[in-house]
Amino acid sequence: MNLGADAEWTLPAELEWPLPRPVRITGQGILAIFACLFFTAIPVFMVTMFVRDDMRAASDLRHMAAEGRAESAVVTRLWVSHGGKGSTYWHVAYEYRVDGRRYASQRAIPSSHWENLRMGGRLPILYAASDPSIVYPAADPPRRAPTVLWGLMAIFCGLFGAIGAAIAASVLRSRKLLAEGVPACAKVTVCKTIRSRNGVSYSLRYEFTARDGSRCQGKGMVGRQAPEGASITVLYDPNLPRRSGIYPMAMAKLAAR
Repeated sequence: MNLGADAEWTLPAELEWPLPRPVRITGQGILAIFACLFFTAIPVFMVTMFVRDDMRAASDLRHMAAEGRAESAVVTRLWVSHGGKGSTYWHVAYEYRVDGRRYASQRAIPSSHWENLRMGGRLPILYAASDPSIVYPAADPPRRAPTVLWGLMAIFCGLFGAIGAAIAASVLRSRKLLAEGVPACAKVTVCKTIRSRNGVSYSLRYEFTARDGSRCQGKGMVGRQAPEGASITVLYDPNLPRRSGIYPMAMAKLAAR
């Protein structure tokens, strides 16, 4: 097999093992899998909460349109809470009676309305005749999510899903190349230093000759500097030589035989 080797390069002995080579995921690969699950779970959770709240608002509005009744509640508590990034929420708790039975509820309302309320004061409300626990302040009905918000949610989920898919693809690609990839000697064409809070790494671009004689290019990150013109070992997919990776790989390693 023509690996395109030169005098500076020696094929690692373990890459001569019969295919498929035994492979295991590294610690970095396991962290990448957890990151993939995170980027997948976040949009699923956000969409679940978003749809739940929108469906609840739609249900409440339908009930009120069909059987809404007006009443006057007594304000029992007023308070303010703070969320992330400096957000502020104004809350009111209130009690009301329907057919002699006491009910209580609470809701976040706009500050303009909240500022006009007083403890023990009256609060106009609407409740559903068939289920008086379905209630909200008459001046602050639930609002359905606007179309633009659905669009932003779709973009958000798409971005997070794409990141998760890219991470998963990277782990699977490393595992497949290590198990079934063809080794070759590649020449470094570009080496860029990448500095971050985690230290220094190097972004390499390289070229190699596949066993069918085609010239291929690739890129990858390594922890050690490899100057331009240096020889490195790469593994490539025999069915798609342009799909390659630098050996050893960060997310997968050969298991003991």
